Amino acid sequence: MACISKLSAGFAYDCDTGATGIENAFIINKEDIASFTVDPTAPVIVNAVTLVSGAKAYKIDTPKRTLVVTESLKTNEGAPNALSFSATITITALNSYDFRMAVLRSLPNGSYVLFTKEPGNTYRVYGLYYGLSSTSYDRNTHDNGNWVTVALATPEQVIGEDGLQVQQNTYNALYEAAVY
Repeated sequence: MACISKLSAGFAYDCDTGATGIENAFIINKEDIASFTVDPTAPVIVNAVTLVSGAKAYKIDTPKRTLVVTESLKTNEGAPNALSFSATITITALNSYDFRMAVLRSLPNGSYVLFTKEPGNTYRVYGLYYGLSSTSYDRNTHDNGNWVTVALATPEQVIGEDGLQVQQNTYNALYEAAVY
């Protein structure tokens, strides 16, 4: 939890990471998550995520830098410090009416939870407690092939989130059931 304030491990350089970004990812509407559980002995590990009946996860292709996630410290007065997340998604497939109706109309107003598989078989989840909301939506007909860039972030009015990982089997089950 965010109340831990004493280091208990050192920092080693890992030359196998840092050169590649997110390997794959999916996104879920926050309201479609019925429940989740964390490991009682390791509360930064999410053991299970249950979706409401009929809900789906949606895959995000992640070549190059089409999905970039950052985390930063959120300082709080009267509460432990936590993390604030920001995800920038570049959407390249937007030339169909169905895609515009299903994705581009909803992104500016929804709340989402983002799951990623990162180098070294690290499975992360962002926004599980408070969701990620849109902070910008940019499209320019002359830049980047008419693509849309959407930024999602931890809402300002919350105390922040914990840096959470997801069990590999939980991530894989959700990813395999996810659709485009």
